Amino acid sequence: MKSMRLNLAFMLCACLMQVATAAPTAQEIIRQSCERESRDLELRRQYTWRQHGVVRQMDKKGGSKDRDNKVLDVFFIDGTEYRRVVEKDGKPLPEKEAREEQAKIDKAIGKHKRESADGRRKRQEKDRKELEDERRMRREIPNAFNFELLGEDSVNGRPCWKVRAEPKPGYKPTFGDAKFLPKVHGTLWVDKENYEWAKVDAESLDSFSVGLGLLRIGKGFRLLLEQQFVNNEIWAPVSIRINANARAMLFIGGNFDINIAFKDYRKYSVSSTVTVASEDAP
Repeated sequence: MKSMRLNLAFMLCACLMQVATAAPTAQEIIRQSCERESRDLELRRQYTWRQHGVVRQMDKKGGSKDRDNKVLDVFFIDGTEYRRVVEKDGKPLPEKEAREEQAKIDKAIGKHKRESADGRRKRQEKDRKELEDERRMRREIPNAFNFELLGEDSVNGRPCWKVRAEPKPGYKPTFGDAKFLPKVHGTLWVDKENYEWAKVDAESLDSFSVGLGLLRIGKGFRLLLEQQFVNNEIWAPVSIRINANARAMLFIGGNFDINIAFKDYRKYSVSSTVTVASEDAP
């Protein structure tokens, strides 16, 4: 009898250990990852980085031509994002254009120094609202999709959960910016250690408009995002690739191939120790 009780106790312990070490559900993985992503948004505002974007328009024969090829320095001043063009079409800016870009930044800094207390409050409220809207969007994702855990995979050498996301039937967006969510599906790779998005592969199922209706995305829009753990603190984009059929003020129809690379993430503090994204990143 004593032996039977010991065997039952061991079996119970084994079952409890199996439950404790079982992988979380796909829904829980995504919920935690969206919370982490929403927190990273504010941390990223403490960093500066270099961004190289190339926009190519595809012709009917499958050829392409660059419509825009720029390298930018991106940084924040008192919570507001600024971008300075440093290269165009693979070459440093001519001296005159470089001076003009620097003059824009100097003007912005001067404006910050001279702004009234009321003006600063209004600007900060606007920046906070934009940040909160981005956070709200990420927190809406767990409600908008059904998730399936496809297993485990590796992204840039880091173990990840691979999760498929399909629109949830009957889902009703709770705010305007979320209206496109039922029209996309895709796969997310979530880092097992940090519950952050290491990779996202998303595709549109129908046409939709973004940016107050100024940009219309066609069916079959494809986005591939890869992120990297930077400075042992935040996850931030390394590359974004987009193949899109869009109509906007600058994109007058046609198919577009967009590639954006991010590197040289640096925290503003001079004394900080920084891990820089590889220059060989895609």
